[in-house]
Amino acid sequence: MTIQDFERFKASLPDWAILDGCFAGKIRPTDVDGLVERRGVCLFLEHKGGHGEVGKGQDITFTSLARQGNTCVVYWTDDEEKKNVVRILVYHGNEKKIIDSPSLAKLRECAKHWFSMANTQHNRTNS
Repeated sequence: MTIQDFERFKASLPDWAILDGCFAGKIRPTDVDGLVERRGVCLFLEHKGGHGEVGKGQDITFTSLARQGNTCVVYWTDDEEKKNVVRILVYHGNEKKIIDSPSLAKLRECAKHWFSMANTQHNRTNS
């Protein structure tokens, strides 16, 4: 997705301060950049630019989602077009794995592998 009007996009983002006091401690909502559901399981995609890091809260969330049968893929790019993939981290089951020789092709392989795996899952929904 290319953002055509950045100011409009920015204005559409929620201010999560509306939920202040709803959660214990420092818990705050997080976002994911992409989500695909197939046969009751989900692929969560998170993009990080440059030297971005997976924070403690996101790590806990992605670990939990993976243990529920979903897959979370975090990928880093170092270019403006977000196509030069320089790191890929996959959360699946009880594993957190860094993909060797990351690239856009490897990211696409991860997505295709997930889709193939999801297609063989018991159909828990009407997807």
